[in-house]
Amino acid sequence: MSAATAARIVVRKAIPRNSGTSIPWITYMHNMDRTKSLTIAISAFAIASSYDFVWKFIFNHNESAPKTHNPAWAEATRAYLRWQNCNPIFGISSKK
Repeated sequence: MSAATAARIVVRKAIPRNSGTSIPWITYMHNMDRTKSLTIAISAFAIASSYDFVWKFIFNHNESAPKTHNPAWAEATRAYLRWQNCNPIFGISSKK
């Protein structure tokens, strides 16, 4: 190894093994390999954030339309879309 190569090597200080807390799982995650702990944290976040979607999709899937949706509102929306000429080829404004 040349002197130039040796000069480029950065000596890293050892990470202290004390996480500053007495909670066992935090100390365990602190002492774990960084890649493994990041994978666990991202997986836990993904599971927690998808829980609400899955719960609503499975258990509340059979609910009716919202209370604020009524036929008059739907007709006004269709009239507005025709006036704006939204999706003129295949949509509501197309001449069939």
